[in-house]
Order: sequence, then structure tokens, then C-alpha cells
Amino acid sequence: MSKDAKYFWTLVGLSFGLSALAWAGLAQAESDQVYAFLMRSTPHYTDKAETMEERGVRMRRLSAAMHSATTKSDELAFLLMKGERESRWARYVDLDEDRCRKGEDGKCDGGKAWSPWQIWGTDRKGGSEYAAKKALSIFRKGARYCKARGYDYYEGGVAMYAKGGTCSWSVARARVKRMWVIHWQITRKPKTTKSTDN
Repeated sequence: MSKDAKYFWTLVGLSFGLSALAWAGLAQAESDQVYAFLMRSTPHYTDKAETMEERGVRMRRLSAAMHSATTKSDELAFLLMKGERESRWARYVDLDEDRCRKGEDGKCDGGKAWSPWQIWGTDRKGGSEYAAKKALSIFRKGARYCKARGYDYYEGGVAMYAKGGTCSWSVARARVKRMWVIHWQITRKPKTTKSTDN
């Protein structure tokens, strides 16, 4: 192979490599918005002993689980809203500790629910990725069912997730409003400062 050909193929390989890194960076930036939201959330009162490093590892895992469940920003916002409302990302719920699993003092719906999204009737061994996917499946199924009956897709999905069997729930609109606030927080572009130099 000539020297020019080697140079050409080296540049082509470098170009592909840099492109791959750029796409990976974009995906990481979106993931970081979910992670940043989780880290900004007020820790549950039971998590006082958890260090920031421990919390960071947990929140990174939960962010990855949500991203494994969906690439859609509205669904990520739903998962963030639902986890915030259901568990406030409490460690004992996330890790399915005894007080959740055994339902101590009525926690985790008396032990029937698990994961930050408090899903029922599923295999508790599936981990966060399985739980995030299952939570979205419940939401989507309810949302489609309700939309077909003339209800708002998101409000119907939230109502069916929380209440089961009904597309109407008095607090569904407020929950969806919160979901859209979260959506804005995880999709907004960072502000850029204008240069004052002329």
C-alpha cells in the first residue's frame, strides 16, 4: 500500500472514531440530565446516613435503568415524576430492603410493591432495569386504553397506573403537569452567555 493510501485510510479511521465519540458524548449528555435531576432531588429522610458518593452510584444506576427502558424524553420524564412521587428514590425502596419487602409499618403497600416506581405483582429479582421497563409498560398500556376512550393520553396513563381500572383521577392533571416540568428540566439546553466584546 502506498504512503498516500495509508495516510488516507488513517484519516478515514480517525474520522469514524471521532464521529463515534461525538455520538457517545451526545448520549452521555442526555443521560447526565437524568442523573443531574436525580442528584438534585431532596434525599428521602431515611437516607441521612447515605454519603454523596453512595447516592451518586445509586442514582447513576437508576439513570442507566431508565435509559435502558426508553429513549423518549416524555417517558423519561414520566419515570422521574413517578419515582419522585412513589418513593422519592429512598434507598430502602430502591434496594428492596426488609422494611419494603416485608412491608414493615405498611411500607411499600404492605410489601406488595417494589422498586422506586412501586410496581405490583412482578418478579422482584429483575432489578431496576426490569422495573423501569415494567413501569413504562403499565403506563403505556393504560395511556393507550384511555386515549382510545377519549381521555388525555398522559392523564389517562397516570390514572391507570395509580388506580387501575379508571382513566379519571382527581390528581392526574397535577402529576402530568409535574411531568412536563421535569421534561423541561431534562431537555432544556444550557444557556450560553453572549460575548460583550465588539
